[in-house]
Amino acid sequence: MRATPGATALALPVTIYERTAEPSAIRIVELRGQITPVSGGVEIVQFVRFQNDDDRIFSTDTELASGLFAYVELPLPRGVQPLRIDDDVDRLVARAEPPALIDTIPVLPGAEHVVRIAYFLPLASEVSVAQPVAYPFEGRVEIFIHPNIITLTGGGFAPLVGGGIPASTGAYAAELRLGAGESIVFGLAGMPGTVVTPAVIPAEQLALTIAAIVGGAGLMVAGGWLAWRSRRSRKAEMIDSLIEQIAALDDAHKAGAIEPEVYQARRDQLKARLAAALRAQGTPGERG
Repeated sequence: MRATPGATALALPVTIYERTAEPSAIRIVELRGQITPVSGGVEIVQFVRFQNDDDRIFSTDTELASGLFAYVELPLPRGVQPLRIDDDVDRLVARAEPPALIDTIPVLPGAEHVVRIAYFLPLASEVSVAQPVAYPFEGRVEIFIHPNIITLTGGGFAPLVGGGIPASTGAYAAELRLGAGESIVFGLAGMPGTVVTPAVIPAEQLALTIAAIVGGAGLMVAGGWLAWRSRRSRKAEMIDSLIEQIAALDDAHKAGAIEPEVYQARRDQLKARLAAALRAQGTPGERG
């Protein structure tokens, strides 16, 4: 964006979307994960890719906290312990019952929407995993195990061979077609490692084998581990999304499509979230 010297106004291009809360508007198109044996079980880190097939922004009115709303829901298997990923501490909110992680960034039409989740699964020698999906899923699941001391079975998964996968890493894949409410199911067998489970997983502890999920964009490899960074910060994406939501709300109000009381209450909520996001990014003042 360029500013003209001497100009007294700045034009900001804003795309205005209508909103939908219909779960059928989005679907899961890919899931890739890494399983790491640790003391007493395994840590599972997953990248889940969503696609918004609608021409409207996907969001809900479910308020998790003051000014914090729920968007995408990622159910977890029973009996697991959610883990925080340091880059996404402010993005995901854990729900106890039914267990799930809730994404607080809306899903824009036609835009890639990838969510990282992580959890600890107790494992003594053998366990069956059933991870529900809240939205239709038609696509590929790839799971990598490093080091390769745990075996994955069932669920339509088959071992992956070749393709540059090192012998120290187990790799499995399945093509799945699931409806909302169904589960990704697989078994794990073997003895876990002796590493103490951390409360926060650094972004650097994501294996190189997951690199393909983001097509090589924003990747930095060091010491055989993957340091994943998006091209734009999550906070910047949140700010842009909130600005667009306020603009869309203003447009609906001017068109008489929303009651004044509802408009004002919703606008106050969005502006409060925008102010909080700007403060978190260190940007002075408010926009809009």
